[in-house]
Amino acid sequence: MLEMLLPEYTRQLMENYQNVFSQLASQLRWLYFDDSSRLVTWVDDGWIRVRLDGHWEFTGELLRELSWMLYNIMDSTTLSKLVRWGREVSPVWVHGDEVTAPVAGTALVSWTVPDDKTGYIYGFFISAGEGNDFRVNWVSSGVVYSKLIMFPSKGTLHFTDIVALNEGLPADPDTSITITVVNNGSTGAVYQAALLVATV
Repeated sequence: MLEMLLPEYTRQLMENYQNVFSQLASQLRWLYFDDSSRLVTWVDDGWIRVRLDGHWEFTGELLRELSWMLYNIMDSTTLSKLVRWGREVSPVWVHGDEVTAPVAGTALVSWTVPDDKTGYIYGFFISAGEGNDFRVNWVSSGVVYSKLIMFPSKGTLHFTDIVALNEGLPADPDTSITITVVNNGSTGAVYQAALLVATV
């Protein structure tokens, strides 16, 4: 089910697990049972120096050392990013200024993707003193895309999600992601917007 809903997240998570076990396997120089059916291993890579010769008191030491190695292989920050955002990113908010009575097509907030990255939209904030419609716009593979947001009455909308709004259609390098107003704003009506974006 997770793989169907979040294929990219599942792929990256499985790759990380595979890396952990590969690293763990590479650290075990040898592991066998001796003539007295005692488990014997020697691990020595700078993190672990343990010999387990059948005495239970060494088991706790071995487990502590292994957990420390796993911590170093997959640090908690990377894992938390994968769990929260589906990929190793740290989204940031880009805030637009208040705009009074914007004309149709006005960008309330705009952010340009760096020229060596692709952009993902993880959320947005829209506040308007009246009902109106809005579009989140970006360019992917040279094609212009947008998501229409219906705003039937005045109010505020704050949205974030683990799945990027443009998942599968990342914004091209050196292009802008914007939130624009669809219809003219009324005299005195105040608007404001923000984007939650990340780069890969």
